[in-house]
Amino acid sequence: MDSRPGGFEYWVSDEQLATFAAATPAARLAWLEQMREFTYRVATDQTRERWRKLRRGE
Repeated sequence: MDSRPGGFEYWVSDEQLATFAAATPAARLAWLEQMREFTYRVATDQTRERWRKLRRGE
């Protein structure tokens, strides 16, 4: 993997992918919502504002 300063990276194992693939659609959506909420909580105010502008088409 490329390790550039200021970024982040992660690795997903085949086992993790298989576990997600075996989950029900409702469980996958619940996981997605949890990740969306987490991402919003840890984002900076500047990033959140960029997201708002994107949603408004600016």
